[in-house]
Amino acid sequence: MGGEGIGVQFDEASICNGKLKPNPSSPLDNKPNVQWLVKDVEEGNFRNFVLKLVLKRKVPTILDMFEERVVPESIIIIDGYPPYPGPLLNLDLAMKW
Repeated sequence: MGGEGIGVQFDEASICNGKLKPNPSSPLDNKPNVQWLVKDVEEGNFRNFVLKLVLKRKVPTILDMFEERVVPESIIIIDGYPPYPGPLLNLDLAMKW
């Protein structure tokens, strides 16, 4: 997914006690009964995407998803959730918020 100069948008949402939380807050990270939905959407005409259920949105989970799916030299578009930018800088990816 992605490629040289191609943007890949990254977002997450949570399901807590059967309700979708499209703008989750940090306290949900440690709350029981939370399931995370993580998505990558490629910009462009084809709009390839990946939607994955994960137990936690912690940095190792997110890095694994990028390393598995996103091609080097892609442009990663994130919402600025504080834990993401630092570790993503170690990958061969550009970022924009």
